Amino acid sequence: MISTPVKVTESLYEADVLIDDQCDDIRDHVTGQHIPGMILVEASRQMFLAVTEQFYLKNHSADSYFVINKCNVEYRKFVFPLDIKITYAVNSFTSSKPGTYRFSVAMEVRQNDEICVLVNYEFSTYDAIFLSGKENQAAKDAILYKNFGAERYEVTN
Repeated sequence: MISTPVKVTESLYEADVLIDDQCDDIRDHVTGQHIPGMILVEASRQMFLAVTEQFYLKNHSADSYFVINKCNVEYRKFVFPLDIKITYAVNSFTSSKPGTYRFSVAMEVRQNDEICVLVNYEFSTYDAIFLSGKENQAAKDAILYKNFGAERYEVTN
């Protein structure tokens, strides 16, 4: 849903939002002429994936797994199927080891030079192999919890 992000400054990036008017998310939204808000959230999510992969993980050879820790969206104006831009600012990021990052980012979805939507994310990246093991165990824990109930199954970390 976005063009290739362009680095504007050390911590600022931009991309155009590219929406196919025949996609299910647009065709399913029959209540008005504006772009559905969840489309803009998804474009913002794709923006943080693209920027991180292109500019932060480009020298990391292992597959990465992204985890959203927090997302906040503020809708200010309707967005219409005209030119839409996303500006992306990295507020902070830390790295504990190669491929493992923690980000706090802010995005502005703009149309006609006006801020229409503000999106803030906190997310982390991990080596896919490391996180897949944790995800598998969490899935097993969820199934056991469902099958045996909270009073009979204690989840331990």
